[in-house]
Amino acid sequence: VGAGGDDGGRGAAKTGGGFDIVVEGDGFLYRQVRLMAGTLAMVGMGLADSRVVQRALDSPSFAERGPTLPPGRLVLEHVEYD
Repeated sequence: VGAGGDDGGRGAAKTGGGFDIVVEGDGFLYRQVRLMAGTLAMVGMGLADSRVVQRALDSPSFAERGPTLPPGRLVLEHVEYD
């Protein structure tokens, strides 16, 4: 997810009844994307300060992160390989 509004078309966007969160990387840990989405959801609902996102990125501890979202509402739409 890009910072400062310059994300090259990636990031989070409101669509219909929810949000699209675009995540790019060359590998992810088990439940990592669900954990990132949970942290963003907490910020979006006003239950956490937006600075928690930067602290979560900077911290090796899981203590700074939001909840792991259940998989039922998350959808993987696209995968690219080089």
